[in-house]
Amino acid sequence: MAARPHRVTPKRFHPWLALRSAWSVLRDPENTAAGARLVLCFEGGEAEQNYDRFKAHPVGARILAGAPTAFDLLRDHEALRALPEGSLGRAFLDFVETEGISTERLDEVVGPVEEELIAPSLEARRYLRHTRATHDLWHVLTGYSRDLLGELLLLDFSYVQLGRRPFGWIVRLAKLGIERKLPGSGARALLADAEARAARAEWLATADWQSLLALPLDEVRERLRLGPPPVYTRYFRAPQGIRVVPESELQPAA
Repeated sequence: MAARPHRVTPKRFHPWLALRSAWSVLRDPENTAAGARLVLCFEGGEAEQNYDRFKAHPVGARILAGAPTAFDLLRDHEALRALPEGSLGRAFLDFVETEGISTERLDEVVGPVEEELIAPSLEARRYLRHTRATHDLWHVLTGYSRDLLGELLLLDFSYVQLGRRPFGWIVRLAKLGIERKLPGSGARALLADAEARAARAEWLATADWQSLLALPLDEVRERLRLGPPPVYTRYFRAPQGIRVVPESELQPAA
């Protein structure tokens, strides 16, 4: 069978790379490059199906043909700052500036991993860059923050939306001891709600961000059938890197 001209997954499985990446992630959960390698090693047909679905959608087709990607839109902070107060774009800008994160930084870290394992075509590269850039935008839309529980909730939401098997494995493993690790968090109920929200929502991969960024955040959530975000306690690792604590118990830096 001829190779797909625009594939978005590795051509073959890399078992040793997967093991090394898993070990790196266990040692340092913040190792984004290792996490990206691990996920890509186990990507399968669902990722290719997502790409085909994206390409067949009018919004996806325009982006692949040269319309601005989410990466182009979200890295332009001056354009975002000019949007109305309360808009999705302004909420995103507030989020990344408060969290000290960058659309470009994620691209700089994960892009080379994709080049290494996939060697994507120009069209596939646009798709990968576009979808990768929306991760933090999904944080804003869903209301799941970048704390430990928020990241897990967004991962579960993303699994239902995209069907990516590595996401599902991580969520299932996390569920095994989540109530013990985060007592009183209501994590299982929050995860069930994340799955329900993802199932009823529009497919966010083909949302028209170019037109949605200027709209009020609540209106965008309503249009995309997301509903209001949940209220939950944010959890973080303790300074010692051992105990997980709610935000209210964290001590300010000296």
